[in-house]
Amino acid sequence: MQTLTLEVRGLVYAYEDSGAPASSSSYTTVLMVHPPWFHGRIFCRMFPCAEAQGIRFIAIHSRGYCGSSPYTEDELDRRRSGPEEQETVIYADAVDFAMIMAQLIRQEGLPPHSEVEDVKTGGICIFSWSAGCTPIISLLANITSLDESLSALLERYLCTVILFDCPSMCYGIPEPTKTFHPFRDPTLTNEQKEARMYNFIVTYYDPFEDLASVTPTSIEQRKTLASVSPTSRPTVTEFSPQEAAEVSSPEVARHIGHDLLEWQVYAENVRRALLDTQGAWKNVKVVVAWADMSVWSVAWGAKCLQEILDSPADEEVQRRDVRVSCMKGANHFAMFDCPEQTVCFLVAHMH
Repeated sequence: MQTLTLEVRGLVYAYEDSGAPASSSSYTTVLMVHPPWFHGRIFCRMFPCAEAQGIRFIAIHSRGYCGSSPYTEDELDRRRSGPEEQETVIYADAVDFAMIMAQLIRQEGLPPHSEVEDVKTGGICIFSWSAGCTPIISLLANITSLDESLSALLERYLCTVILFDCPSMCYGIPEPTKTFHPFRDPTLTNEQKEARMYNFIVTYYDPFEDLASVTPTSIEQRKTLASVSPTSRPTVTEFSPQEAAEVSSPEVARHIGHDLLEWQVYAENVRRALLDTQGAWKNVKVVVAWADMSVWSVAWGAKCLQEILDSPADEEVQRRDVRVSCMKGANHFAMFDCPEQTVCFLVAHMH
């Protein structure tokens, strides 16, 4: 695994690269996107599996992380402003990601997507995790705003987007009453929010049997599995400060801020990305993946989104091909606690 950089729009983006697999010249490239607090090296335990699977992992470090250019104060102010200003920031992130893909295609000679007699090879699969799904949903929502040549290039390569363990807020889905989310608790200080949030997301919980079992009542009654077995103890809670620094940058997250975007910003992006696409990149499918032992918000988001997808749409509306899929026996940090299983899940869904 090596750390490299590229330049987009005058900005530097750092990334981790597993390298092209020696076993295949028509490999699929998996671009990985992290959420705030953690950075691209959170995916590092998946990298050793790349060669055996004949795939290439490239984990992009978002703005401010591991050598990538930080946000300007103006950009940060807009993130903390109203919906229109917030939309401009995540739209810029989405355009940057499109340009990153294009530069990697040209610079690294990535194999294009190909399908011969139902055998699919090559191309790009985006694997975005948690709140890291937001700029990728924004990308799908704003395809028609991209430069035509850029859009055409990416359409030849991008085959699948996996939204892995994306919380309900990033879909613009309201939370059930009586549910707890640290960053929406006005009684907590920022320090308390951080501590509560960390424990909230790393914990293993009673597994949901399926989406039908996800209800406000079952969420409220759900218990943790903190001391059941070694597989129920999150690896990240046992980190030394040095090990934690290898996969996270809390100081960057604090500088960017903990403020969540307005609900309507998330909801409008999801509508254009998944529910009313105007036929843009119609062959790009989306997998909404949720882990059954993860925080309640990812299961709630998957359930509500599935219900929306199951509802009838107007004839003129073009929905994206979206599949909702559960990863069993995993929590929010599947890529770290069970990397081999996560890679197998990814490979099974990437075409």
